[in-house]
Amino acid sequence: DPEPRSPSSSQQCPSTRTATYAEALKCLQTLEFDAFSLTYDQMCHLSLEIFKQVGVLDSLGVSSEQIRTLISFVRTHMPPNAFHNFAHSFDVLQSCFALVHMTRALENFDTLETFSLLVAALCHDLGHPG
Repeated sequence: DPEPRSPSSSQQCPSTRTATYAEALKCLQTLEFDAFSLTYDQMCHLSLEIFKQVGVLDSLGVSSEQIRTLISFVRTHMPPNAFHNFAHSFDVLQSCFALVHMTRALENFDTLETFSLLVAALCHDLGHPG
């Protein structure tokens, strides 16, 4: 897997490579999270974790395996270019998750709206050519 890096090395949250799982999960809900320090495999795992943390899967009858399939599809179908790639898709998903967590916006969304927001964030540039 390519291992994209953030240009900034000063983070309040530790790098996911050296952080404990608990630290990485804590930072997942913040804008200090460094998505570009992750491998694509880590991004896939944490994408699923985001869907689990908002609690929409059981309510909608969506299995973790179905979300893994979606994440894998997005990863496979994002082009390997400099910007519109899977790292960008994950970064938008994580940033959206952090923003709605920090602002408590999810209190105003029903289950389907929450699920739709996360899917849209992950898939927003799917198939973008450049």
